Amino acid sequence: MGVPKVMTSSDSKIVLAVAHMRIELGNKKRNLERLRSFAKTAHESGAKILVLPSFFNIGPVLSDSYRVRISRKSMIETVPGITADYLCSVVEEYGLYIVTGPIIERQGSRYYLTSLVVAPLRGVMFKYRKIFVDRDKDFLSPGRELPLLNLGFSMGMLIEEDILIPELATMLVLNGARLLIVFQKLEREWLKFRHVLITRALENHVKVIGVGGIISRGDEDFLEIPTLIINDEGVVVDEVKGFEDRLSIVEINSPSSATEYFLEIKRMILKRFLRNLRSILREGRG
Repeated sequence: MGVPKVMTSSDSKIVLAVAHMRIELGNKKRNLERLRSFAKTAHESGAKILVLPSFFNIGPVLSDSYRVRISRKSMIETVPGITADYLCSVVEEYGLYIVTGPIIERQGSRYYLTSLVVAPLRGVMFKYRKIFVDRDKDFLSPGRELPLLNLGFSMGMLIEEDILIPELATMLVLNGARLLIVFQKLEREWLKFRHVLITRALENHVKVIGVGGIISRGDEDFLEIPTLIINDEGVVVDEVKGFEDRLSIVEINSPSSATEYFLEIKRMILKRFLRNLRSILREGRG
């Protein structure tokens, strides 16, 4: 599995705006209008990057937790497509990067949960597809690459259950990530996985942003998953919760506490793990 690097210019400090956003099930028009409002506020606050939650455009319509009647045409998109084109217009208007949680993407005959990185003058500069799609494997195809972004600071992205595979976070950190953006699943069962985000921060000496959000239909709120800002010692330094839209401003201005010795130990252990895995796979074929 490759770890492609998407590079831009680097600064000593970067300011992110993380949207704890109300997402109306099936109401794409309203959701896109709401993200434009977040982009305006992020721009006014001096942020260079706006981070949006999972299914920011349509809500988690694949989930059995919500009974949503929606056309396949509205649910599934191509890139370029309605949502991607709208994001491109927003970044041009406000001059910031947007890093999104997953949308349902169709490419050819395959379907993916795909996060987008959208940049001024460049449009969609990268796509990251969810890797661990076990529960939805009859419909979704897994992604095969882990993105390492440098939008002024090296960061990695993980979608929903990808955070449950510790090796994925470790691979990103060993390739230089000093921040992990985790797009949390917006379902009630996800509340019990809070400790997993803290563990990934602690075991990798890396900062973690767990992007949550609010699910609603019309005036009725169904669920809220807190947005967590976790430092590289596993301490929750900010938690956004409640049923109100909020933009959390995060400044990243210090390197990870991970020493080169710590990273070397992680590399050694991962190499041994891969050797053992290859041996197990060979024996399985025998």
